[in-house]
Amino acid sequence: MFLLLFTYYLYIQTTTDLLSKLGNRRALTRRFKSGVKSECVFVYMDINNFKSINDNYGHHVGDLVLVALAQYIQRYWPGKAYRIGGDEFVLTLNKIVPEVSDSFTRLQRFSFSIKETGEKLDVSVSSGISLRRERTISLQALLRDIDHKMYNNKTPKQN
Repeated sequence: MFLLLFTYYLYIQTTTDLLSKLGNRRALTRRFKSGVKSECVFVYMDINNFKSINDNYGHHVGDLVLVALAQYIQRYWPGKAYRIGGDEFVLTLNKIVPEVSDSFTRLQRFSFSIKETGEKLDVSVSSGISLRRERTISLQALLRDIDHKMYNNKTPKQN
């Protein structure tokens, strides 16, 4: 029994992002090692002006903003979510459901209060989305595509 629990503990440690408590890049890669089916919804997100949040308020506040976004994702996104590095997140859903549009809209912008100063930050995210493809595609190819779409949605000031 102990060995089973320890194995499960190690699995969770290797597939979970410790800061956000979402899945990590390894978990995403494992889940889609055979490719991404055509009907699977994928969203690639990152926080606009995240570098300036870290530079102006410190990395501690930047970490808290990442945690706040992860909590919004867990609350509003009906599928799985992964933090794959820095301020980059990938959201997945097995197929389009009616609430996807509302969920997606809620995740585009949120307010964050810095407890120490009481200052409020309006945080926005840029995203690239892939709703449906003609065929199963590799995870790497899909991530390249939606990452490119996300950066096309950013303005130069948001990087």
